[in-house]
Amino acid sequence: MPFTILFILDFPVWTVQLFESALKTRDVLVQLGGRVVARSERLRAEGVARGWSIERARARFPEAQVRLHPGPRIRLAWDLALAWIHTLTPWMESGLHANFVHRPGDASTRRDVEALAEEGIAVLNLGKGVDASRVAHRLRARIGIAGDRASAWLAAMSAGPTSVLDVCGEEESFRRGLPIHWLATLGIGIDTLERLAWLGFHTVGQIARMTPLQLQAQFSEGRALSALLHERDTRTVQPFVLPPSIRAEYEAPEPMLEPAEWEPVLHHLSTVVVKRLSGEQPPPQASFKLPLPPHNPIRATAICELQQQAQMVTVGMTGNRQVKTSRRISHAPTSEFQKIWPLAQLAARDASATIHHGIDHISVTLEGLVRPTAHQELLWDEKRASLERAVAEVERRQPGTSLRVVGFDADAYLPEEAFQLVPVTVVQRTRNRP
Repeated sequence: MPFTILFILDFPVWTVQLFESALKTRDVLVQLGGRVVARSERLRAEGVARGWSIERARARFPEAQVRLHPGPRIRLAWDLALAWIHTLTPWMESGLHANFVHRPGDASTRRDVEALAEEGIAVLNLGKGVDASRVAHRLRARIGIAGDRASAWLAAMSAGPTSVLDVCGEEESFRRGLPIHWLATLGIGIDTLERLAWLGFHTVGQIARMTPLQLQAQFSEGRALSALLHERDTRTVQPFVLPPSIRAEYEAPEPMLEPAEWEPVLHHLSTVVVKRLSGEQPPPQASFKLPLPPHNPIRATAICELQQQAQMVTVGMTGNRQVKTSRRISHAPTSEFQKIWPLAQLAARDASATIHHGIDHISVTLEGLVRPTAHQELLWDEKRASLERAVAEVERRQPGTSLRVVGFDADAYLPEEAFQLVPVTVVQRTRNRP
């Protein structure tokens, strides 16, 4: 089965254009710390390089749109891309989670995981009925297809924008004329490539004439070169598990024509997903009563892996054979209904704007689920959770195990006379006396 490598160059630009659709046809510069970290296709072709100062890039291309690095949105955008690919094939390894180009153990040639997160890379096993060109155009990606992983990766790097390069059965001839600088994308160092050029090797095919022993004797990265040139990495592509999400949906028996009809439904679906997010688990299927006609009950299904906070709210609506989806992203992960509900309202207004003949299906999905990081200083923050409430909760779960210092005497001669430890329940009863 051939391997398919999908590569989205300058993935931060792709992320910005995903969440700002008006920028899909514009030149975009993504900057971080005043430096260019990603640029759109035309700017890349015009010579704009990563590391340029943003002032230099804007001086050459004043019409380019400048955006800050999307940060956590990169992961959300990648999850959305993987979710769409998952509808085509479950056999997929994400560059965010797997070192898929090299064999395990080749530490000298491993690519940095964070760099992969910036690029949007995945190895796929597409079936015969899947059109790779459709995937490339939908995701604006480069795709390479070959009989082994390394050749597929080199083919993807050699492919043009939104195009597919299939070298199945022609791997040897493809590598024979490939310049050696493409090996840098597989983790081979610049020093090794320079030495190869000094020795007169200018194509991958010329290096392949050397035996594995010769490569290991001549170059510090000889083992990696030998693995790439003489060993076919044909490890089976592992199935991909979609990231957890929480979803509640409602199928209306009759189209809902006015916002006054579907807004209560949206409110209740948002309540369902937030309750599931905070740990309350309603029945998988249940009928809910709303201020709607009696013949129009809600049956919602929430499927998720229990998490704590969400960062993206997606609302989907269907009506008159139209399927519309809109999403909103929170500034920070949250589990509060007061923050999730306004995002759901905004997304629903966008999704319903072009549906003119009634809505018969609504869904609310929470994505980008994370567990909050514990911070000890929050125990003393009255706005969040006071120390008193935290200690009371510990005492409720494990009675008699919480102790408190009382009777502190700074002038005590012996350490054991300076304080006394008593159970928290004794202190609380003393404070509650009139």
